[in-house]
Amino acid sequence: MKCDQCNVARINGIACHEEGCPNSHLDPITGDPYPFECDECGCVYVPEGNTGRDALCPDCLECVF
Repeated sequence: MKCDQCNVARINGIACHEEGCPNSHLDPITGDPYPFECDECGCVYVPEGNTGRDALCPDCLECVF
């Protein structure tokens, strides 16, 4: 468990970033982004790259812009 932005801790056996960590959208063990639910359509998606959480999935973002 490593994060170059905070001190990762285990809480009830689950690896967690510190509150406010810019890498909090990444799993501290694998480094993969966590999946999120789209605020518009409700589908579950994984943000691309290290951009953090977007409120909308890529398909809904295309429709908006």
